[in-house]
Amino acid sequence: MCFSRGLIGLMMLDNDKKRGVSALAVTLVSDVVFDLLNVFVFEGGMLGMAVATSLSNLLGMLVVMTHFLRKNRILHFTPRNPDFREIKEVVLCGIPNALSLGSQAIVGIIFNAFLLTIGSGTAVAALSVANSAFSVVTAVSLGVFSSTSTICSLLYGEEDRDGLFQAFKLSSRIALTGFSVIALILILSARPIAGLFLDSTALGELDQSARFIRMKAVSILLAALSFSVSGAYQGVRRLWLNYTIDGLREGVLPILCALVMGSLFGLTGFEWSFAASGAILLLFLPLVPAVKNRRFSLSARDLLLLPEDFGSAPGNMFTVSLNTMEEVMNASLRINEFCRQRGLNRRLSMLTSLFVEEMAGNTVTHGFEENKAGHLDLRIVIRPDRLVIRLRDDGVPFDPVKWLERNNPTDPASGIGIRIMVGLAADVRYIPAMGLNNLMIIV
Repeated sequence: MCFSRGLIGLMMLDNDKKRGVSALAVTLVSDVVFDLLNVFVFEGGMLGMAVATSLSNLLGMLVVMTHFLRKNRILHFTPRNPDFREIKEVVLCGIPNALSLGSQAIVGIIFNAFLLTIGSGTAVAALSVANSAFSVVTAVSLGVFSSTSTICSLLYGEEDRDGLFQAFKLSSRIALTGFSVIALILILSARPIAGLFLDSTALGELDQSARFIRMKAVSILLAALSFSVSGAYQGVRRLWLNYTIDGLREGVLPILCALVMGSLFGLTGFEWSFAASGAILLLFLPLVPAVKNRRFSLSARDLLLLPEDFGSAPGNMFTVSLNTMEEVMNASLRINEFCRQRGLNRRLSMLTSLFVEEMAGNTVTHGFEENKAGHLDLRIVIRPDRLVIRLRDDGVPFDPVKWLERNNPTDPASGIGIRIMVGLAADVRYIPAMGLNNLMIIV
């Protein structure tokens, strides 16, 4: 399950959303089929149910793996040229997921043991029901974190300050609205939801499960903003803040609140500890930025803690949307003039104009499907030490560097425009994300 969850996130980067949905569908359907076979054919008892769950997740993982076995994908498995220098970066970016999964396991062990001391096996069973009911909510929270992290990472690489603020605000609004609706549904329908997991005659377990579901619903609502905040921090490379928020939300606060309140007020205190941990987390979110900025603020500008010199100076950014080759040619001329007016030399201005003409021209000519309107956004940012060209479109995925490697790289006449661009640019990066192609050229 953990392996599949991580790889499904990568498939979103590689513009393959349907396979993730297919993997989840295969897991769900096969789990139901295996459960029925276990009950009516094999009579395998609880061990059989456990095996059925494991096998269904294995089938789902195999569906996910088919994406990475296809060589035409940007992200795929290959034994060639492993770069072990990237392991550190992979580990750093993977810590939040590891914290979440590890904390959930530790919290489960501690909660079960503690409930047996202040309650009974009924309370343990009820908590298990509540956790199962929240499995879908966990997927939503992961989606908020992953999408926010991905988008903010792209905008951070482009040094798009205003774009970052807008993305963070949008993510926060979606998280708060979405989790408000989810919490309201769970609070109002807690008893029927518990009834999906328990026999109708188990009144004690039903009542206790419903109370746990309601308190966990309040907790997830209070923690909603934290998923956007921690995702944004990962995107802008404030990793220690990301780790801190995830660790507090997933492990430290739930455990401390449950132990303290459960010891003082028994099972009722344990129930309310879910809401208490969410409230404390919500109060913590603006605390570090307030100390850093020396003022209390909930604005995106203050929460993200961007460097003072982050982004381009006023007037040093050129943006335009392109749809036709004529618009590309006109933009190329305007870009040359834009660069010259801002003090760039003749060669660099011409190179910038050439790169835009080549890559934007390829996109509007070959990247959009026939009879389907496409969108291409171009941004040029002039910094004191470099010039950044960013093209973003919703057309066919295309990595110019990979294309050059695969299509007769020794033939001088093959892809001459792309060859010139890759050869003269300081760096060329292609990132497929959220159904969009993102190409960054650093000159």
